[in-house]
Amino acid sequence: MADKYEFLVDYAPYDKSTIDAMYNIRFCGMPVSFLLLDRRKTVTYCHMCACLITLAIPNSKVIQGNLTVLDGDEHLWVELDDTVYDTSDTLMWDKDCYYKREGVLSSKVLGNEEVHENIDIYLNNRGYNESFVCWIEDLENNLDNNIYGKVLREHIDRFKEEIGYDSLEINQEELETTRKSLQDLYDEISGFKTNNPVMYKRKDD
Repeated sequence: MADKYEFLVDYAPYDKSTIDAMYNIRFCGMPVSFLLLDRRKTVTYCHMCACLITLAIPNSKVIQGNLTVLDGDEHLWVELDDTVYDTSDTLMWDKDCYYKREGVLSSKVLGNEEVHENIDIYLNNRGYNESFVCWIEDLENNLDNNIYGKVLREHIDRFKEEIGYDSLEINQEELETTRKSLQDLYDEISGFKTNNPVMYKRKDD
């Protein structure tokens, strides 16, 4: 039977103005779109990602709550009026649908101080050349599999020009270490999804 909530879900939730804003927000020295438009990276870091996305969606609020699908564990998502953005599944939901589907047991709005506590370290980190090269290579190798591949291509090209990509000084040993760190991140995310199958492999209602 088809999922009765499916028609209330948007699988490409970010509009042009939001995506443009993402480019101008820096996450460890890179456009935050390099993170938030790549579902492979956002699954396990709801505190950081939810707080970052509010910077790109004016008047949105970070919500902290406990979900039945996570066995009552804490989760963060973003709300704007009657819309929910959940960076863990990179979907946009009707709020009532989301609350029923995920089983929201409790929720509260996070204040600005708590939001910035979650993201200031990433906003203030200027990053380094090896991380730029590693993340760009990784994104470019997966653009065909990304629903935002076209816009990410544009963002990558803009950022390359901005930082003088072709003339960056790179330490190859550091680059390999960074590549391994990114793979470790993917391994951690894969393990999380395996250990939390209810959230990522829901049965139809």
